Amino acid sequence: MSYRTWLATIGLACGLASPWSAVASQTTSPETTLLEFAESVTAEHFDVRAAREEVDAAISRQNAASQPLYNPELNFEAESGGEQAAFGNEVSKLGVGISQTIDWSDKREVRALAAQGDVLSAKAELSLVEQQIAANPDFS
Repeated sequence: MSYRTWLATIGLACGLASPWSAVASQTTSPETTLLEFAESVTAEHFDVRAAREEVDAAISRQNAASQPLYNPELNFEAESGGEQAAFGNEVSKLGVGISQTIDWSDKREVRALAAQGDVLSAKAELSLVEQQIAANPDFS
């Protein structure tokens, strides 16, 4: 390999690895609107990310609040004793039971509605934070 070929190869490798080539490939097209630019700036802001995570958490709490409050309970009992019955057999007892608590006061629906209000509140807070950052990028 000649000196010039080697030098051209090194120059080409450095040119491709330079930060200027990365910036040139990421330049925005003239079709990018101001709204798209504002959305891209606000999407990466840490306050917006925190507000989005709060919305996700509120949605998860809403899903949990809409689950049934009480689970049915199943009971099994078995007893085998050494006592003799009248016919000489051992006395054995076997029992099965089921119990279910009923939500008479509809706590589940009330909790689900309260959680739905929390989701709406978190979404409104997210919208407010996005608007404040879009209006004032120095917002903290």
